[in-house]
Amino acid sequence: MAQVQEQQDRATQWAEIVAQTWQNPPFRQRVLTDPSSVLRERGIELPAGVQVRVVEDTDETIHLVLPPPPGELSDEQLDELAGGLHPELVKSSNAGS
Repeated sequence: MAQVQEQQDRATQWAEIVAQTWQNPPFRQRVLTDPSSVLRERGIELPAGVQVRVVEDTDETIHLVLPPPPGELSDEQLDELAGGLHPELVKSSNAGS
């Protein structure tokens, strides 16, 4: 149950960042050029060695994310993926709990 709440909290945090990018062009540029710093400032820690890239959809261009092949996943990992979070991000957020 706590994991679901964490996923909802992360989604809320990201929604707040997105909303701020719409109102604040300099912040939008920071999110595009240095997303890791912005996420850290908002309390979203990333595992060591994980890179973050933010791309912006337009009316003419959309981006689709092709995740890596899952290999063998546990039922718990499949649940995490179905919730929209990368397992390493969930693992990292659980480590601080």
